[in-house]
Amino acid sequence: MQEKIKEALSWRYATKVFDSSKQVSEENLDAIIEAGRMAPTAYGLQPFKIIHIKSKEVREALQAVSYGQPQIVNAAELFLVAARTDVDADFITEYVERIAKTRGMDVAMLEDFKGMMIGDITSRSEEERIKWAGRQAYIALGMMLETASLLGVDTCPMEGFDSAKVDEVLGLRKENLVSLGYMAVGYRGEGDMFADFIKVRLPLETFVIEK
Repeated sequence: MQEKIKEALSWRYATKVFDSSKQVSEENLDAIIEAGRMAPTAYGLQPFKIIHIKSKEVREALQAVSYGQPQIVNAAELFLVAARTDVDADFITEYVERIAKTRGMDVAMLEDFKGMMIGDITSRSEEERIKWAGRQAYIALGMMLETASLLGVDTCPMEGFDSAKVDEVLGLRKENLVSLGYMAVGYRGEGDMFADFIKVRLPLETFVIEK
């Protein structure tokens, strides 16, 4: 298993050229999405959404505000991670009630936990909360990227876009969301010079610090 993980991570790269004729199976897509859903987040709050953008017209509109990147339209699938801006006391209360229901607990047992979360999250400014939500979202994005590589599915994470315009195209603000990053998904095509590049990474002995 260890060798399989190493091989998959070495094989993975930020794919620039996708074969638009190849589709990703529903089973693989479900596994990639589930990796994001099951990712660890602070308090388990999941302060973000994963948006699966299927419409060809919407993807073309997004490409226009994403510096023309071809992966936006040529990849088999396109996902966007977006931070929630509505993580407030009501959001946390609903989450605590869901915990109690799911685990068969008395919600009163979670009052201290709820109070701690509300105090922590609501003490932050909106800008701080979005940054915090973004850090959680990128954990999920990383797990989705790794899962895809283990399945032999290519991906390309991207931040190159006008966030305000992406939010406008997708109507995110009215859904209390802010765009963070794309993940294009599919299979590599011919002519991508990056496909065979050897990865350049710090050596292990300088990357990891032991104390």
